[in-house]
Amino acid sequence: MSISLALFSEQADPVPLRGVSIDTRTIRAGELFAAVRGERFDGHDFMDKAIAAGCAAILAERPPAQKISVPLLLVDDVLHSLGAAAKRWRQQVNPLVLAVTGSCGKTTVKEMLTRVLQRHFAHVHCTRGNFNNHIGLPLTLLAMPENCQALILEMGMSAAGEITYLAQLAEPDIGIVTNVMPAHLESFHDLQGIVDAKGELLQALPANGLAIIPAGQSYSDRLRQKAAIVPTLTFGSDNSADIYCTLLSSASNTALSNSDTTPQKANNAAQSFIIHWQAEQDGVKTGLSSPGEHLRLNSLAVAAAARRAAVPLSEIALGLQEFNTTAGRGGVRTSPQGWLVIDDSYNANPGSVRAALRALPQPAAHGRRIAVLGDMLELGKEAELLHRELWQEILAAEIDLLFTAGPLMYELHQEIEKHAVNNGTQRIYSQHRHDPAEWLNQITPLLQPDDVVLVKGSRGMKMERIVENLVTNAL
Repeated sequence: MSISLALFSEQADPVPLRGVSIDTRTIRAGELFAAVRGERFDGHDFMDKAIAAGCAAILAERPPAQKISVPLLLVDDVLHSLGAAAKRWRQQVNPLVLAVTGSCGKTTVKEMLTRVLQRHFAHVHCTRGNFNNHIGLPLTLLAMPENCQALILEMGMSAAGEITYLAQLAEPDIGIVTNVMPAHLESFHDLQGIVDAKGELLQALPANGLAIIPAGQSYSDRLRQKAAIVPTLTFGSDNSADIYCTLLSSASNTALSNSDTTPQKANNAAQSFIIHWQAEQDGVKTGLSSPGEHLRLNSLAVAAAARRAAVPLSEIALGLQEFNTTAGRGGVRTSPQGWLVIDDSYNANPGSVRAALRALPQPAAHGRRIAVLGDMLELGKEAELLHRELWQEILAAEIDLLFTAGPLMYELHQEIEKHAVNNGTQRIYSQHRHDPAEWLNQITPLLQPDDVVLVKGSRGMKMERIVENLVTNAL
């Protein structure tokens, strides 16, 4: 795929470009280097490195001190120009655009949807990594090949108005809100503000589009109001939703033995269910490679969107079965000693922690349920309370050992200390450290074969270090 420098300015020379990059560490020869200014860096300081790496042209707000050997396009605002170019490219290619937002599950739904749509469309493009903000989404659009038929975009936000801007660029046809939970509360007064911010995606949909939202939640009616005249489908765990499922089997309720702990076997046995549509007699049977109700709900949203995209039911079922969770998103890994590690380390908020605890598989034989939890960040003034409130979920999940890390998780540790004793018997063994790094090499000596260990925390806690320690460096 190549685009032209003219896409960024009507007056620009028609220099063909291989792509667009803002990072000289990964830029490829023939790409445009956009000198974006961030809080801790200024791309203008790296123009010489971009030229040395073989960039075809530079987009900047000011000229370099010395004459350069590649075309230079000067603009008032690099980010604004990237956004404008991304929107023009989206309109020129004109694929079916599906956008996903929500407090958690965005990436999982995006990856599920990509896998399903690839069974029907020859050319599918999607958000890579965490390129889901005002910088990343324009780059995702500009990386879209000109023969793209279906474009799947993840839209993140930390403040009101951000999704409105992203939707203006992407012009989505189908919008999915996975859920709304306490997250980014530092930027909002309450959950209602988060609902309205997520609802910005639905407000941007065309009248002939489709809004897909959770059913039966306190915020469902508000999201439906945001969708206004746009057709809306709800998804949920029972038949009060437009699309729902019947669980056939789940690893959450099935003991895992050592003989079934290879990744392939564990994945194949995770869960199977039937997806139903209201007013239709027959559903479609499918399955997922990881356990958990939250993943089933994700799959329902995907099925609703894929069906609107004219994907046959059989292909939807097969695409979901072939989906595997990405690193840090709830996948099951096995240590040489035989314990299982649920790698849910990528991020965390109260809702996703509860979902992960509820999805924790039942250990086999004499195995135990173990949780390693790091701070949930960006929760604002209610942060300590939201951490303390998890104690009931810890008890309900029948956790045997709890290892917490971070000043906020200390609140949960203290709460567990208060409630973990029953009839004089210690129900939960709990320990706390200030920094997750302090747990490295400290947990493995306490583990046994058949144990099931959940690792989860916010991105800033870098809980993936503990996952690798438990799995790779456990010997």
